Amino acid sequence: MSRSANHKSLSSVAILTSEATTMHKLCILIIFLLAAIADCIAQEMPDLAAAPAAIQKLMPAHAISVLFDEFPIGPNGSKVLVHVYGALAMKSKSSGSADTPLDHPLNRQDLMSSVPLPNCRFTVDFLVQQGGTFERLNRAEFNSVDPVNHIIVKWLNTKERVGPILAVHAGATHWLGWQLIIFPDGVNKPATLQYFGYGGERDAGNMISLDQLDANGWMTVRDNWFEGDKKGERVFPWDGVEFADRKRPYFVILASCKTRTEADTFCELHLCDEGALEIRPSSHYSKLKTGFYIVIANRFETISNAEGYARDLRKHGTVCYVRRAF
Repeated sequence: MSRSANHKSLSSVAILTSEATTMHKLCILIIFLLAAIADCIAQEMPDLAAAPAAIQKLMPAHAISVLFDEFPIGPNGSKVLVHVYGALAMKSKSSGSADTPLDHPLNRQDLMSSVPLPNCRFTVDFLVQQGGTFERLNRAEFNSVDPVNHIIVKWLNTKERVGPILAVHAGATHWLGWQLIIFPDGVNKPATLQYFGYGGERDAGNMISLDQLDANGWMTVRDNWFEGDKKGERVFPWDGVEFADRKRPYFVILASCKTRTEADTFCELHLCDEGALEIRPSSHYSKLKTGFYIVIANRFETISNAEGYARDLRKHGTVCYVRRAF
């Protein structure tokens, strides 16, 4: 065989090897996403309808009812009505372009299945019925540019039915996520909100599992990821306040409030373009001054990334600062 022919042969082998590697990575991604979708389907509640008219009267006139059902998450397993509704979010100081990807007025189908959405504000009301009236036990709010399409109920401790969690599934195609609304002390007490995204493209992706328990029966969040030929698992255990993420110690903080009520009010007035603002007690973190409820915009592994994010917020008029929390 000539040198030229041998070179062409080797080139062909290299091309085939490269194509095989690419196909292998693509297959891994497809397997991950199919497993993730299967996990969602296995946990999914029956298709949920919009709320009845009596419930919709409780939401703002410009809002759109998305999901409604009842779940046994109240005291002693009592049923609680859960109503999820959405609306276009007000333009916040940190917002970029106000352009919307929609060419029509926002509707329920958009909030459940369209990609992409404009920045929307989703509200979750937790209600009980008293005769002919409804009493609101609690409310949670988060921003999203992804549609929400179903909800499931989990527990911090399944055996003891401690700490109900409403997991709102968001997203479509290859980018999905779980917005967790966690009630460590019961559905009528303050909630902790955490978002865990999953999906992928090309040779990188991840899958989130909400079905794993630790040795004491407490729920953990598991993130199984791969990037090229590398793969691994990150575990987020419940630490009493949140599913702990110890790899991102640098916080971009918008406010330090003396009371939880002040922090809640701050979040109502300052919308976040990327999911929900996090409210956490500063005493939970070893490097922060105690006695405050901090409002966290985002978390980062490095101080340079945190400072960069903070600079972008300040350019749009948002006051913030960076601290290492632990």
